[in-house]
Amino acid sequence: GGAPPAPLDFVLTAYAVPAAGSPPPDPGATQGWSLSPIAPGEDWHALSCVGTWEGATAGGCPNPSNAGSWLMNPHFSVAVSRPTRVQLLLDVAAPAVGHKPVAAGALVLSGGAGGGRKKVLAHEDIVAATGYQRSVQLTAECLLEPSAEPYWLLATTFEPGQAGSFTVTLYADSEIT
Repeated sequence: GGAPPAPLDFVLTAYAVPAAGSPPPDPGATQGWSLSPIAPGEDWHALSCVGTWEGATAGGCPNPSNAGSWLMNPHFSVAVSRPTRVQLLLDVAAPAVGHKPVAAGALVLSGGAGGGRKKVLAHEDIVAATGYQRSVQLTAECLLEPSAEPYWLLATTFEPGQAGSFTVTLYADSEIT
């Protein structure tokens, strides 16, 4: 027995970032948006990694003032065998009651920049970045091309020494390892 499930009633609001040089979107516009399911031949793959920032692994973001510590942050290698669209999702564990969330972010680095090879990153070393925010969920997207060296996925807090835990998930339109 039991009552039948209640019908779903919700509103979906979509936000877009205009391309450089484009006029900002009209916030009242309701046309031009459409959602469609992924076709069966376009199945997506997911790869999740879980980590924590604590002690030495809470190295802060890769800016010059953290050159000696950011390399200690959790990082994961990622490889693709063909051009692959990737959606990155960083889920930061909610802080304890009464505490504000840590400012965190995630980056996808080129193979030559990750794995502790460079202490200071150049702009071209960063393939994708979520930016840093005090939020429990951040996203980024990119196109990964096949590479002789794996890409590196790096999750960090903005400031060194901040503790927390996270899950980073990559959704891709072809297999990722």
